[in-house]
Amino acid sequence: MTPFPYIFSMPYTECVTLEIMRYTALVPLAVLHSTTEDVVVEGYRIPKNTLVMPNLYAAMHDPVWGDPENFRPERFLLSDGTVNRHHEAHMVFSTGKRACLGTSNSQKWCLCHRLRFFLIESKNN
Repeated sequence: MTPFPYIFSMPYTECVTLEIMRYTALVPLAVLHSTTEDVVVEGYRIPKNTLVMPNLYAAMHDPVWGDPENFRPERFLLSDGTVNRHHEAHMVFSTGKRACLGTSNSQKWCLCHRLRFFLIESKNN
């Protein structure tokens, strides 16, 4: 149970957290992966057993975001007011079979953590 149960009814605040994680990309590179067969990616041949290190920073600042250099939380807000938590390029917690198993919980706790500091500062001021 989170310390702030109402946090999940605040979609824009959740979008801000997702955008902070996208924009800052605190961990620029993911753990090494290995190809299990020969593959071709965008015209490049990658042989079997090649070590591949996903560049998370590049994924978070790719033109697929439209304007990746701008901080815009609305990019995660869908037209019906719900949050798009599964954008194909949002890889803060890595990608593939070896992605972090606690991704959804980690995102929620990041949101709680940020809100906690906001509430503490508000009480002191």
